[in-house]
Amino acid sequence: MSPLTMVSLVRGFHTFKCQSMMIRRGRQNIVPSHRLTDFPPPFTTRKSSPKSAISRYLSSTNNDSSSKTEICVELGDSKSIAYTLRAAIKILEENSAPEPTASACHLLSFALKDDFRWEDNGFATLWDILDNPKWHTSLGEKKLKREELEYFATMLERRIAKEPLQYIIGQWDFHDCVLKIRPPCLCPRPETEELVEHAAKDIKRMIKLLRINGNDRKLRVLDVGCGTGAIGIAVAKLFPKDVQVDAIDVAEAAIALSRENAKFVLGDNQSCYQNPILCPASEYTGVHKGFEEHTFQYDIVISNPPYIPSNDIDTLTSDVVDYEDFGALCGGNDGLDIVRDILKRLPEWCDRKDHPSFNPVCWMEVDTSHPVVIEKLAEKHEYIEFLQGLRDFGGLDRFVKLEIKVNNN
Repeated sequence: MSPLTMVSLVRGFHTFKCQSMMIRRGRQNIVPSHRLTDFPPPFTTRKSSPKSAISRYLSSTNNDSSSKTEICVELGDSKSIAYTLRAAIKILEENSAPEPTASACHLLSFALKDDFRWEDNGFATLWDILDNPKWHTSLGEKKLKREELEYFATMLERRIAKEPLQYIIGQWDFHDCVLKIRPPCLCPRPETEELVEHAAKDIKRMIKLLRINGNDRKLRVLDVGCGTGAIGIAVAKLFPKDVQVDAIDVAEAAIALSRENAKFVLGDNQSCYQNPILCPASEYTGVHKGFEEHTFQYDIVISNPPYIPSNDIDTLTSDVVDYEDFGALCGGNDGLDIVRDILKRLPEWCDRKDHPSFNPVCWMEVDTSHPVVIEKLAEKHEYIEFLQGLRDFGGLDRFVKLEIKVNNN
């Protein structure tokens, strides 16, 4: 296990420790009824609480510098890291900010740039200061510099406004990668890391079968709705010499960010990850202008499509609906609009005759109500078979695996 993977696991553990089951995505990330915390929080409603002095102040003024000053005053000047951390947690709690303890630990560790690098997993160290102050006495007693205090206060102000941690910090761990994160692209969630793990098992199996049959071609992978690029980039990093990843999305912001993340994570050697294409799943077809000569022939399709039913959008927390892209969240009336597009296109996307001893597969992350429905939808497609539905680490029905029958083996 690489050091970065270990950091991600520890970061995810502390996130899990501090957060309730969310609604939708990643090991350190989240989405509706799907994910867990430290990433975007669960898509659930939260009870409002009386406004603190700071929240009343923030709502009555647009003066950002004054707001930051107000927070600095409450935190106190020239205070220790341990004191500042506890004071920040209190401020976040009084203002009903999501996951106040985890948020304070993450943001303060990011503000203490002289003490922590990202890979040092500083938030876990700060959490330990809360639980076991004697373990880190010298660090806990260290005084914050004025510039560190002001930077921390600025981030707390944004968190009080319920902005996702990932947007405030600007990056986040996903699988064995560190991804740049910015609005409006959906913040990757822990469940989606599970999706990558499920797909990776099939990719290993397929590569092995190709090599056994003397075929040295690269496995072709399609990421539908790439967003930040998390899924496709994670796969490309896992199998840099054995896969060629294509990706599509309907948002220009997602295309730009996924390209940026590919270079950031994979470096200049990006032959395993192709330039993402701005195109909806419904139009990614050889009969559409521009794709007449396009090579599809995918061995595996992976997708975390928009899947929240429109009637459930109003139940999501403000840190989700007020910041993340509505189009990346809502999947139509029943949440299955994009899933239906994918089912319709799978036979064409996966049509090739040289899958030695295996049929292509499709893995999707979906709403908890979807696996049973998708199984019935698959029955209407001659060349698609529903193989299984799997639960996420929270015990919720979250993933489906389909097989595309293009082989007679």
